[in-house]
Amino acid sequence: MSKVIGIDNSRLNKTSPVANFRQTQQNYNRWSGLVKPDMTLMICLGLLMLIGLVMVMTASIPLAGKNGDWVFSYLFKQSIYMALGLIIGAIVYHIPMQFWYKNAKYFLMLAIVLLLATLLFAREVNGAHRWIKLGPVNLQVSEFVRIAMIVYAASFLQRYQNQIYKSLPAMFRLLAVLGVIAVLILKQRDFGSAAVISATVLGMMFLAGVCLVRFFACASGV
Repeated sequence: MSKVIGIDNSRLNKTSPVANFRQTQQNYNRWSGLVKPDMTLMICLGLLMLIGLVMVMTASIPLAGKNGDWVFSYLFKQSIYMALGLIIGAIVYHIPMQFWYKNAKYFLMLAIVLLLATLLFAREVNGAHRWIKLGPVNLQVSEFVRIAMIVYAASFLQRYQNQIYKSLPAMFRLLAVLGVIAVLILKQRDFGSAAVISATVLGMMFLAGVCLVRFFACASGV
């Protein structure tokens, strides 16, 4: 089409009206519609799941035989959990991106409430308060907090993408939220989850284009 109307995409000024329109259209499609899955990523995910099943099978057969259970009982349970995860993932994939963008702060508030509830009501296991018992299921709140923090950070960086590079207060606002989450998780004596969440958010900030001097100063402090 560009050849017909005489427009060279390689020489198109990024600030021209045509370029701005194309960028706006691209952003609209990204936020309102579904993106075709990355097949390379899907293949890697499938291989990791397959390797996980093989490892569970090889490690659990002797244990199942020792306990008098069916030798593939652990593999069967793991397959059910994996199938449920795939179903939930498919449902989440079909939720529009705008939903996560608009409700990110509510997910964050829910995460903070759950962390406080864990400190107050969770049972102690080896000196740590990490799990809330919901009937037959023990909920590890830090797993939900990890997702909520990623969604909130992505929403924040998208909303303040024009300020995150030059505005120090904008960067510190996100770091302050990260600090609160990290402190609450460390109160549960879960250093691993706090480190993973902190590293993930800092990586997102780096990819969003924050000032490198400020970024490395904050990263070294964390």
